[in-house]
Amino acid sequence: MNFVIYMEKNYMKSISDIISSIIENIFSNNTQGIFSMFPIIILFVLFMYFLVVRPQSQKMKEYKKLIENIRVNDEIVTNGGLIGKVKKITHDLIVVNVAKDVEIIIQKSAVSNLVPRGTMESI
Repeated sequence: MNFVIYMEKNYMKSISDIISSIIENIFSNNTQGIFSMFPIIILFVLFMYFLVVRPQSQKMKEYKKLIENIRVNDEIVTNGGLIGKVKKITHDLIVVNVAKDVEIIIQKSAVSNLVPRGTMESI
């Protein structure tokens, strides 16, 4: 147990030494320390763009296209898991038939996906 505590103390000491040396390099009068960090920052920004921002914007474009292309008699799945057939579409609302003589009104943003036609009859 003492060995683990000793290792943790040395490890923490080395991390604090590394952090203090980085801070000293940044705030020193030597401008090379600041400019040497630019490639790392640029790589980080590119990494975040290609792995986070770009895929998310593509998903949003696909979802927007899905919502715009909903038509009457399409079968949809809502965010809550309800499957139904579209009966009427207004500007922001959709009337969905979920069972015989049972219709609900949902917002377009509550649609999660389109399902192939005939799915409701097969269930």
